[in-house]
Amino acid sequence: ALFDGEAIELQPLPCGESAALVAADRELVDVASRPLEDLHAPRAALAKLAKDFDVCIIDTAPTLGNPLYAALIAADFVVCPCTMDQDAIDGLGDLFEDIARVQQLEWNADLVTLGLLANRVNTRRAFDRNALEQLRDELGEVVMEGVLYDRAATQYAKDRPVWRVQSGESQILAAREMKADKDMTATATNKKPGLNLGKLSAVAQIAVKPVQPADAEIELARIYSVKQVRKTFRNLEELAESFKLNGIIEPLVVHEEADGRYRIIVGERRYRAAPLAGLVKVPVIIKKGLTELQIRRLQVTENNDRDDLTAYEEAMGVIEDVELYGTKEAMTIWNRGEAWVSKRMAVRRYADPVRELLENDLCGDFE
Repeated sequence: ALFDGEAIELQPLPCGESAALVAADRELVDVASRPLEDLHAPRAALAKLAKDFDVCIIDTAPTLGNPLYAALIAADFVVCPCTMDQDAIDGLGDLFEDIARVQQLEWNADLVTLGLLANRVNTRRAFDRNALEQLRDELGEVVMEGVLYDRAATQYAKDRPVWRVQSGESQILAAREMKADKDMTATATNKKPGLNLGKLSAVAQIAVKPVQPADAEIELARIYSVKQVRKTFRNLEELAESFKLNGIIEPLVVHEEADGRYRIIVGERRYRAAPLAGLVKVPVIIKKGLTELQIRRLQVTENNDRDDLTAYEEAMGVIEDVELYGTKEAMTIWNRGEAWVSKRMAVRRYADPVRELLENDLCGDFE
């Protein structure tokens, strides 16, 4: 209905708390192929609802192209949520260039960019902490002061806002963060003139982690996975969409085996997302002659620095390493002290209901 021009008749669906929803429909599938003049229709459609609502929030998929252009043309303000992973950071430059294009071509010259909002930040990951610090150092006011941390309460909030459920620490903290960011954004829309476009374009030059060039491109059929620390793989479809647009920026790390195949050391999430993007080959960095212990150290180091391990995955990994190599070697593998390892080992003694909560990422960190 948003792209039907003069025939638009929107009927938002009430969903409580003085809010209503304009739901997605099949027409959005074809937006990517629509002519540019059609991308102005949503602004006119939403204007018809202005008298009945104070605020309209437009949530787009994390991909570039016509759907994003239509949202930017329709909006008065834009906030850019960004997770602290290399693929998301690498895409910021293109995103800000598209925002600038919408303004400079006068599709929406009055569009105001409020900034970048750090989203789903996991303080247990060294990569997240370092990336956020570097983004603040490099971009200053472009990075909004508030942060949305990666909390189980937010991830599993479904039928009600997280601030309506305050029965545990995770819910209380998530509610405070959401309200603080909401208030900050509301204040900014009244006071902030918008950010300098030249400064936004500088995001394209940021590389939080240098990317080592690939040694080769190898067919997916020759790559296999075994014994990974990480057991759950989220947002594969989003990652696949990124691959369609930008390719695989960071190569997988593999070990060459005697049978001519290649075993994944680092990058199984990229390996799983690649076929969803229609890829048959992936870039790889090839390691040779490593022992099982050396492979394990590389896997754990990469997951600690980059991938989002759950508390349960972390505990199971520690338990496996203690059983295989002993406590001292496990401490070296995970680069942690004995007390930290002991806390993870204690999971073996947890009652089944508690282990299930931990496995489903419904309870907090061990610390």
